[in-house]
Amino acid sequence: RNQLSTLPSHLCRLPLKVLIACNNKLVSLPEDLGKLRQLTELDVSCNEIQTLPPQIGQLEALRDLNIRRNHLVRLPPELAELPLVRLDFSCNKVTTIPVCYRNLRHLQSIILDNNPLQSPPAQ
Repeated sequence: RNQLSTLPSHLCRLPLKVLIACNNKLVSLPEDLGKLRQLTELDVSCNEIQTLPPQIGQLEALRDLNIRRNHLVRLPPELAELPLVRLDFSCNKVTTIPVCYRNLRHLQSIILDNNPLQSPPAQ
């Protein structure tokens, strides 16, 4: 529970496996986020993030993504390229789930409650 509004980009040069920055005031994630190639868990829940950078698709080891309680309106298609096992985007403003998310072959848990979803993804 800090008051961070941004994550410093030099953080993305560290050999992190877990990054927990929940309960802050983050409005975005750095574009350098994609450099965290060893990252397996990212928790940025309870912030004010409106969009995720496309570089999130470069997190080739990411298995657990928690983006609960933010201000996301859409989910980036780049997430479909990740080996995610758990995805929590509950309590956002997401209206649709990209069709490409069917490619999330390792996904075991998806938490999507409290979003204004209009329909499930197309078959």
